Amino acid sequence: MVEITNAAPPKKAVPPINAAPPINAVPPKRHFFGLRSKMLLLFSVVIIFSNSFLLIFSVTRYSTELESNSIRQSDQLVGSLVGNLNEYVQEIEQLTQVVKYYYYVQDYLLRRAGRKQSSLDAESQSANMGVTLLGNIILARTDIASIFLFDDKGIALYKTSQLDLDTGFDFRSQPWHRDALEKPDLVSITGPSRQVYALRNDPPVLSFSRAVDSYDGTGILGVVLFDVNLGTIRRTCLTAKPESDGFVMVLDENGGILYHPTLQPLSDTNAQDSAASDCKALLPSLAATASGHFDALLGEMRYQIVHRTMSRTGWHVISATPYSRITEEARGIRNLILVVGFLCLALVTGVSIVMSNRITKPIVQLRRSMDQAEHGRLDIRVPVTSRDEVGQLSESFNGMLERLDGLMKQVVLDQEEKRKLELTALQHQINPHFLYNTLDSIIWMAEAKDENVVPMTEALAKLFRISLSKGREIIPLRDEIEHAASYLFIQSMRYLNKFTYRIDVPQDLMGCSVVKLILQPLVENSIYHGIKNKPGKGFIEIRAWAEEDNLMVSVSDDGIGMSAETCANLLTSPTGQSSKTSPSGATGPMDGNTGRISGSGFGVRNVDERLRLYFGNHYGLRFVSSPGEGTTATMTLPLSQGFQAAP
Repeated sequence: MVEITNAAPPKKAVPPINAAPPINAVPPKRHFFGLRSKMLLLFSVVIIFSNSFLLIFSVTRYSTELESNSIRQSDQLVGSLVGNLNEYVQEIEQLTQVVKYYYYVQDYLLRRAGRKQSSLDAESQSANMGVTLLGNIILARTDIASIFLFDDKGIALYKTSQLDLDTGFDFRSQPWHRDALEKPDLVSITGPSRQVYALRNDPPVLSFSRAVDSYDGTGILGVVLFDVNLGTIRRTCLTAKPESDGFVMVLDENGGILYHPTLQPLSDTNAQDSAASDCKALLPSLAATASGHFDALLGEMRYQIVHRTMSRTGWHVISATPYSRITEEARGIRNLILVVGFLCLALVTGVSIVMSNRITKPIVQLRRSMDQAEHGRLDIRVPVTSRDEVGQLSESFNGMLERLDGLMKQVVLDQEEKRKLELTALQHQINPHFLYNTLDSIIWMAEAKDENVVPMTEALAKLFRISLSKGREIIPLRDEIEHAASYLFIQSMRYLNKFTYRIDVPQDLMGCSVVKLILQPLVENSIYHGIKNKPGKGFIEIRAWAEEDNLMVSVSDDGIGMSAETCANLLTSPTGQSSKTSPSGATGPMDGNTGRISGSGFGVRNVDERLRLYFGNHYGLRFVSSPGEGTTATMTLPLSQGFQAAP
């Protein structure tokens, strides 16, 4: 058994092309945001964003670094100042210790307290030696204003730089006296305060007081008091001047000013009152930690405050730096970045304009060519000036236009060929010979009063009605089956007892769309070239079934069949070769062995070509045949979901 198919590689069917506007039609203007403008906008946004990010990041990071450096420098300064002040306090404490344990001081206080046998000469000698010690200390230390020794009777010994002294003043009522007796093992530091025992308004002093206990452990003999002026503390603080217009100050544990660069302690001025108020406001933050830093307003200016608290005295040593000075360098960096950013923006904008023109010019030219092609100018070509993506796109566009132009011409030729085939198919359906024989049979049956004359006339009417189909080329499979059934009925009446037929088509396939007049040529071929020359009675069967996405329709007969050569040439023989005409309208040389058409009959080749024109080259006809065993013609069509009428 030989199976022949005339299938070719699939090719997409080209849809009909609508009429194009005149070639010289001017494309309408389109208003849009062009690629060049987008590139300029993009570059500008990137530069502005990057500069802004760089500015914010750099200034923030630099400001943070400057602040950290300022804190480190201020902390080192404060630490150094705290160390110097601690050394100074220790020196004064050691001097109080010297006085406390000096032999003649102890001897004099014991004799005054009656705890030691005394004589006038011995007591006077001890007093003179004690005063000499005190005088030597004051002479050696200009910062010590006065040294007093008190016992229960009052002033025991003293040495002072004050010329006017109230010796009757009740010293025991002073805070430093009480603190010294309550904490005999420690030096009590109070002030700064005025020397209330002085008759003149001298500068304030710090009071260092401590209890003087006896060698023999019999108890406290009295209190020693050192009144120290603030000159040494001021000089110490002046040597620790911070950078960036900052300043240092020293406050006592209650917020009193021990040192301020522009103020004198206890001065009665408005500036003093304002500074004291600011210093009092700092106390909560200063008391929170022994050391650290924070921001604060002093007057109307914001300062960075770095502080340490002296553990021995409770004094707060503070370095204050204006934030305006800290961030001054950061502002300079910010201004520099802004200037550089604007210069970069201007430079990049200029470069972007030049580059965007070079990049977008071929694209603009390609777009204009596309607009012209859209309006029918398929002969337009884009000049290729580069080998980049735009150049490759231009080459592809030119190739597309060439192929599209060729396809349009091919579509025109295919449409003309299709109309010719349709007209020829219709002309062959209205075969004068077939019509004459059928009408002659109807007349004969009418004269013989045969009861089949009416059904035969109806079948002929259906045959021609479906052939016309109101000018439609696509009809439902139901109508095509009815057309083939009418033709089979007419032929079965003409050739009585020559063949029988059967039509097996599922009902759910009856609505599928098919090209009209595709079954009748195959049925005619089976009758005239398969069964007519067969001895005895033949059988013809029409079947339809679905196979994947295809509709399969076959016409089979048990006629004389054909040779492999004839079957192979049935759909490929040139139409212009010399041939005889078959009753079906097919042309081709006759096969001497079978009497069948050995070339391409017009009817079957017409069916195959029409199927390919309508649905594509992967659809069409195929034949399976063997001599003496019959022939099966199978059509492959697309399986439609429902009939859709075509004009």
